[in-house]
Amino acid sequence: MDVLHMFYNFQGHVLHMFYNFRNDSKNNLNIKDMATFKTVALRQRADGFWNVSIRVTHNRKSRYLKTDKIVETKSVNKKNHEVKDPFVLEACTVKIAHFAEMLNKQPIRTWSVDDVVAYLESGTADVCFSDYARQYHDNLYNNGHERNARNYELAYRHLELYAGSNKVMCSQLTSKFINGWIKSLAKTARAKEMYPICIRQIFRQALLEFNDYDCGIIRITTNPWLKIKIPKADTPEKRAITMEECRAFFAAPLPPSDRILPLAELGHDVAMMVLCLAGMNTVDIYNLKKEDYHDGIISYERAKTRKFRNDHAYMEMKIPGILQPVFDKYLDKTTSPYLFDFHKRMTNSDSFGANINCGIRQICEKSLHIPHEKAYCVYTFRHTWATVAQNECGASIDEVGFAMNHSDRHRVTRSYVKIDFSPAWALNEKVLEKIFFTEDKSRDYSKADSTVFERFSFRQMMKGSIFYRGRKISEITDVGFNNVEEIIGKLMKELPSTIPSRAMVLIKIENVDKGQTQTYSRMKLPDIIIAIDGYSSTGKSTLAKLIAEQFGFLYLDSGALYRGVTLYALEKGFIGKDGAIDEAALKAALPDLGLDFKAEGTFIGDRCIEKEIRTLEVSGHVSPISAIPFVREYVDERLHAFGQRKRIVMDGRDIGTTVFPDAEVKIFMTASDEVRAKRRFDELKAKGLEPCMEDVMKNLLERDYIDSHREVSPLSRAADAFVLDNSDMNLHEELVWFQGLAQGRFGILE
Repeated sequence: MDVLHMFYNFQGHVLHMFYNFRNDSKNNLNIKDMATFKTVALRQRADGFWNVSIRVTHNRKSRYLKTDKIVETKSVNKKNHEVKDPFVLEACTVKIAHFAEMLNKQPIRTWSVDDVVAYLESGTADVCFSDYARQYHDNLYNNGHERNARNYELAYRHLELYAGSNKVMCSQLTSKFINGWIKSLAKTARAKEMYPICIRQIFRQALLEFNDYDCGIIRITTNPWLKIKIPKADTPEKRAITMEECRAFFAAPLPPSDRILPLAELGHDVAMMVLCLAGMNTVDIYNLKKEDYHDGIISYERAKTRKFRNDHAYMEMKIPGILQPVFDKYLDKTTSPYLFDFHKRMTNSDSFGANINCGIRQICEKSLHIPHEKAYCVYTFRHTWATVAQNECGASIDEVGFAMNHSDRHRVTRSYVKIDFSPAWALNEKVLEKIFFTEDKSRDYSKADSTVFERFSFRQMMKGSIFYRGRKISEITDVGFNNVEEIIGKLMKELPSTIPSRAMVLIKIENVDKGQTQTYSRMKLPDIIIAIDGYSSTGKSTLAKLIAEQFGFLYLDSGALYRGVTLYALEKGFIGKDGAIDEAALKAALPDLGLDFKAEGTFIGDRCIEKEIRTLEVSGHVSPISAIPFVREYVDERLHAFGQRKRIVMDGRDIGTTVFPDAEVKIFMTASDEVRAKRRFDELKAKGLEPCMEDVMKNLLERDYIDSHREVSPLSRAADAFVLDNSDMNLHEELVWFQGLAQGRFGILE
């Protein structure tokens, strides 16, 4: 036993020497520059056991690091306090090896022993998540992100309330704990998504700060968020009201009040400001300075987006005559730098907004007899302005967004020229004229016959033009288009290589027959690979084809290749009636298959098989075929050959995980089983088949199981893939989603 404990203590002493000599021999490091370790038991507890520590000696001075180990008296050498218990020694030796590895990567020769101990302790102590969350909040707040900081504060405070402590440790944040907390948020509309996202972001930042994987410092040992699905927030109800309701609000008598400035009056007046200033946010109204108002024009930088936009979200808005009396009413007459006197009554913009909403609600409930749950808020008038501008005044989405100073999709273009804001002023006047100086009624678009611009006849004459920095790049005028996407796709293919990647181009489309014009924007994507994985019948191919068409990419359908192999195997008799596959015969025949992609679809030699590979028979056998390793190798080889040229979109069930794991953009598509089965049912029926819903659902679930459990390249989501659940989305909404993803991913959106 004595020999054994001498070995462990000697081992602890020598380990650090070994690590240092191995890596620092070139520096001629002396023994005296090293830290040494020894496992010791210094103090005996009241119960007779001894606490075990690790003695750290450096530059002839010693300090002690506590461990969680204890030993009996018989396992302690009372002369030198060395520990003799072999199991404790073995555990401490592992710790000493870790300490040695940590110190070996640091210039410790100039450190004191206290520095050494502090460094080692920092790499082993549990992290207080609550303390770090408060620090994270303070940094956000001090950097001008007050509103974001408030959201993070609400999130971590709610988490602490759930935990019953304001000292929540990172070790407490297990997947079980967090899922329980998320479940407690189920009845909230926005918090159930916003709070977990905030906590996840703080946790991710803590991982980056406290874990140094290069140096072997792992203070936060687990990441529970890998197993957690954050629920989506409830979709907020559109807040816009009709022009008639808007007139009624501003004409309503103010409820009686004994206040000098009643809240209802304040709510009425600020709502008027918001409406008459093209939906200007209350925080921006509150923050206006005297220097921002000249010659009847206010200028401001939108607080919400100024830090994220190249133009600092700068906007100028002319004060319309109808607003001038209200505007003058609140002008500050003191030496205060602020334009309005709201600062005398409200300490910050949040308090300002809350009081305004309270006043608006009083008018709704007491004067208009609108129930509390349906009462308006300040955003009602922002939404109303936008709705009237587009639906009643014929403004385009871009024109509305420009006037409202939304996050600008054309920020690159805006940085080249001094912006003329007068079109926004003109549109604002049109909106106010429509609301306050007519008796026109808002049209009910929910009941009206849809005449959406995109829905035009195949025979109508359409004219499309694409522009870059004001210069017309290409133009087409023709009949035969079914929708806008077809026109945009054709124009995008005309973009010259001289236009840089990530640049935004503008597209103008005219329905010549109807005299309608609409504008769109697209980004020129860089030379990348877009990989789309996901479950069957989620519309992977449809979305992939649309993306390819809209952004000038080549579409490759990996699933079509597997279906092509399946069709070939069926026709050659390699698949028996019992479903058994003659793999040897199939493998021998594959080199002569000649699968290929062409503009018209998938081919075997000169024969187009696009329709044949979509039959239910092929669908029923494609999963077993695609699970065969040599088949996957054959398909992967074909795909990689196309992938060399980049600018491709591919869809399948393992594109992002196996075929192209380094793809720049990965999307994983999913939808509910019921939705997917219905889509597949409708697809087969449209082809003239008579499918049975039960058979379709059974086939779909069987494919899911096979795809998810096959030994080679099973269906799974790549860790860096963006999830698209399109259960409740149409194709246009999916395209909009991808545009936002691409623009955010490559730095186009703020």
